[in-house]
Amino acid sequence: MKQNFTFILVFIAMVMNLSVFATKWRVSNVPGVNANFSTAQAINDSPSVMDGDTAYFEGSGDHYGDLTLAKRLVIIGPGYFLVQNDSTQDNRMSAILNSLTLVPGSDFSIITGMTVNAMAPRSNNLVIKRNYIGGMDFGYNTPASNTQLIQNVIYSIFIRNGCYNLNISNNCITIGSAWQYSITMEPNTSASVYNNVIQNSLSVYNVEFRNNICTGHPNYGTGTFNFYGTNVMTNNLFFANISSSNGSISNVPMNTVFTYTGSTDGQYKLLAGSPAIGAGYGGVDCGMFGGPQPYVLSGLPTVPAIWRIDIDGASVVVKSKSH
Repeated sequence: MKQNFTFILVFIAMVMNLSVFATKWRVSNVPGVNANFSTAQAINDSPSVMDGDTAYFEGSGDHYGDLTLAKRLVIIGPGYFLVQNDSTQDNRMSAILNSLTLVPGSDFSIITGMTVNAMAPRSNNLVIKRNYIGGMDFGYNTPASNTQLIQNVIYSIFIRNGCYNLNISNNCITIGSAWQYSITMEPNTSASVYNNVIQNSLSVYNVEFRNNICTGHPNYGTGTFNFYGTNVMTNNLFFANISSSNGSISNVPMNTVFTYTGSTDGQYKLLAGSPAIGAGYGGVDCGMFGGPQPYVLSGLPTVPAIWRIDIDGASVVVKSKSH
């Protein structure tokens, strides 16, 4: 776990250092806005956009289309659930991609603050952080390894053969129907799965499964947990009975774990006296708000966010916050 966290810090520091020399591009499809691009694919296709550049997507009432990314870029959006949480953005609209496919050439890209209806990582060493994502399909035709999938809200994850060393941490992994799995892995795969809230079934191979809270489907109360291959499972909470040891707890009533109040993502904060408090490996809290990289409400990116602008005649007051 320390190795994964160190990788994130080193890689983001490297990108920030390179950004001194890289170009920053404005992406907006809002009528009347003077932006460099109005569609997502135009960024990849433009010969002016180079590896290491940053694309800032602005919130919009319309999506930015499909993007097949073959360049190493930093893509930054405003976040999601912006109306539901306090002090998010002055513009409360999300930046939406209909689909995002990351193909070879996009290795070492960072995707953050975006809403993506369907994502297909097919390159390596990605950082996918603080996004709202529909279905994820790792490694179709081209394996995708060494990717950091952290602090996201995701409907479901499918990991195909040849995808190794994925770090899946501090996410809320939900599901749209009772019969699908939250995480499905094929046999020749591996992942570290830490500090997530997982709302439905699992079929996984070769995982280190630690500090997670498995709630069962919120509508159907279902969930099965199939662990294959070589696994290390410690300090998890399960809504149902599971044969486990090393600090894991079965048959936990979830109404004793979470507040279940507030925003779509904020409802998974731990209730006072929750059995998940301090129950994680090393004494950390279980769930998406625990551990060294806790979930951030609304997926706000690490760049400063302007969350309020007050104009009174000649006086302008701008309030911003870093996340």
